[in-house]
Amino acid sequence: MPTPMTGVHLIAAERARQIKDEGWSRTHDDEHAHGEMALAAACYAVVDAEATAFKGFLDDLWGMLWPATNWSIKWWKPKDPLRNLIRAGALIAAEIDRRLGAGEKLEPRRGEVEDLIKDLLADREKTCFCTDPTYDRKEACGKCDACEAFDALTTLVAD
Repeated sequence: MPTPMTGVHLIAAERARQIKDEGWSRTHDDEHAHGEMALAAACYAVVDAEATAFKGFLDDLWGMLWPATNWSIKWWKPKDPLRNLIRAGALIAAEIDRRLGAGEKLEPRRGEVEDLIKDLLADREKTCFCTDPTYDRKEACGKCDACEAFDALTTLVAD
């Protein structure tokens, strides 16, 4: 049975589409070093929240938040609520990657890194392809979210 899609999968697929189809590479993203991607993500995240009690306030919120520098309004393309959240997530992921690539360090809370590593190792034992006896348990399979997250976290810890 195939693994069901999760928000992480959908966001990663959208980010891959942005890079492949739109040409939004790391080099391109580096041109937006003033929070523009985070602001655009916020717009996509709140555009459908207008059904709440804040309807009057949120009607034009995206217009106030949309980044004015280096961003054309032509890139504002809201779709359905779920797709908008996926776009928001992909833009946040791009902003995080840009910041990490620029050398910004994640400052974990005391014990946070150790707890995350323990959780990822426990998850790896339960769901990772590495538990498949055909894989060498000394290396990550590279095919599951747990391995990717563990590799990314251990890279951050090593830096």
